[in-house]
Amino acid sequence: MDKIKILIIEDDIITAKDIAQRMEIEGYDILSIVDNGEEAIEVAKNLQPDIVLLDIGLGKNKIDGIETAKRINKIRQMPVIFLTAYSDNETVNRAMETMPASYLVKPVNDKQLKTSINLAMNRFADLKIRQEAEIEKKEKAKESDHFILNDNIFIKMKEKFYKVKLSDILWIEAGSNYSTIITPSHKYTILLNLGAFFKKLQKNTRIFVRIHRSYTINIEHINSFDISHVHFKNKKIPIGKSYRDDFYKRIGYVK
Repeated sequence: MDKIKILIIEDDIITAKDIAQRMEIEGYDILSIVDNGEEAIEVAKNLQPDIVLLDIGLGKNKIDGIETAKRINKIRQMPVIFLTAYSDNETVNRAMETMPASYLVKPVNDKQLKTSINLAMNRFADLKIRQEAEIEKKEKAKESDHFILNDNIFIKMKEKFYKVKLSDILWIEAGSNYSTIITPSHKYTILLNLGAFFKKLQKNTRIFVRIHRSYTINIEHINSFDISHVHFKNKKIPIGKSYRDDFYKRIGYVK
């Protein structure tokens, strides 16, 4: 089993080396000892520790441990344990804003630190499992608002599924994390991005072609086209340069 990788951020080198030595005896892997926030942020980014032991003070004229924790969390989520000589309410309240795994007042003994590290890793693992489960739940919800059957797509609106013939779709527009389906008489929205939706359509029919990062069209409804646009009755849609050759190939146009 791989060892838990620890980054120690402490400006007192004697204290840092003492903690590192004790934690190595306990079976942890000390990735690095850093004495300032700026370097710590780079090390955390490059070495990707499992957990950080972080002194709040970090000396004068430097970003303190609380600010360092904030910046590290923006780069990559990982549990942070604050080690500090300060226990005043103002410092504690500032530290709590970063959602640390633990807050230990120096000096800390081996048992206390080991227990805090193990609890922090367990809680972090539980958090990641819940986050992944939530993502999976959202993805399933996206799938459940529509399904494709043979030559039709069924779209859920107000707890009822409406059938739309794939051949009736004129074009599909991309939203940030959804797609809007345009037919001659209606607009429908599904909670799936255009790239994923286009792949689903390709499994059922070949009448659709992607001509732009924001548009997929039904080639059977094109009125006309030129080098940069496809024209429908009441809509002009741009052809992206990277999609142009595929579009020409699909409609059988030879330059």
